[in-house]
Amino acid sequence: MWTLNVSIVIFLIDRFDVSYYHDLLEFDADFFAPLTGFTCFPDNVSTFSRTYPAVAGMITGIENDFSGKAEAYFEHAYQDSPFLRDLRDNGYSIRLYTDEYYSYRDAASLIGVADNITGTTGYVVTDHAGLAGNMLRLSAYRYLPVVMKSMIKITSGTFTESGTYSGDEPAFAVSDARTYAMLDKGLEINTSYGENAYIFIHLSGCHSPYYMDENGKFVSSGGNSLDASRGCFKMIYHYLDELRRLGLYEDSTIVITGDHPTPVDDYVEPDAPRLTALFVKPAGKSGQKLVTSSAQVSERNLIPTLVRSAGLRTTRQYGDGYFDIPEGKDTERHHLFELTYDNGSSALVD
Repeated sequence: MWTLNVSIVIFLIDRFDVSYYHDLLEFDADFFAPLTGFTCFPDNVSTFSRTYPAVAGMITGIENDFSGKAEAYFEHAYQDSPFLRDLRDNGYSIRLYTDEYYSYRDAASLIGVADNITGTTGYVVTDHAGLAGNMLRLSAYRYLPVVMKSMIKITSGTFTESGTYSGDEPAFAVSDARTYAMLDKGLEINTSYGENAYIFIHLSGCHSPYYMDENGKFVSSGGNSLDASRGCFKMIYHYLDELRRLGLYEDSTIVITGDHPTPVDDYVEPDAPRLTALFVKPAGKSGQKLVTSSAQVSERNLIPTLVRSAGLRTTRQYGDGYFDIPEGKDTERHHLFELTYDNGSSALVD
């Protein structure tokens, strides 16, 4: 059973492009009605175009300048983040439910930061045939010509299904159906970590391959983006209902967004803005009908919004939050697109 306190809750739906938001509205014009107290910001720009380094940047507020290796960036981001330090100084526990590799390389970089870390002495392979098959798929991906690589659907999470880790708790893997099953028994209040909590929940969501249906159940094949998106929101709505049942909804700050938009084509420089869907409920909002703002916002407004909504005591100036950007104002925003060339190399395009 998941536990929580009065919280900041971030639901990260991987690759939650604004086009998927429109697909859900087309499917059901009232699909997002359960998001009472929320404001939708459809004109939102994410900083990066891929999960690495987008997730760590969203959590920490520290952007990767790609001047060094990923391991060094993760260590610096998590250990030196002013935002995470302010959360700690304000008595917040921090619980990060996200995958290794794209979000961190070594959990040691999260020591002293995340409270849901446990030690492990190793892992046990539980599906040898599945592991062998995935290794073959990975080899095929490596040696296929660039134009054919999209035929192979494989992620770091693909391998986590083949084994289990020893330790007090299993390592979290981004698996939407499994996450939904964890929530099945509901939530309960637990103040053993303190009165307040920052909770970051990473869902595969709109990112292929799709292993969840519209009811939140695992599917081994045949999934699609619409059903997976519906399943994600079914889970989120269940979570929000639990917050309401526990009397925590109004006082919680809740954000639903993506880490990056869909790239459309990794090999072609974008000729138009790529937008990421965004819903925000500040503390103090509860039963009000969902509203939509046309303000031009970006991921850089995320942490200032959390700081202000949660009333964190801080001496730092974090800048403007989402609700500080007026509608009708042109704002300068930056999206760093990772452009892939035919030879397999890549470069960032602003």
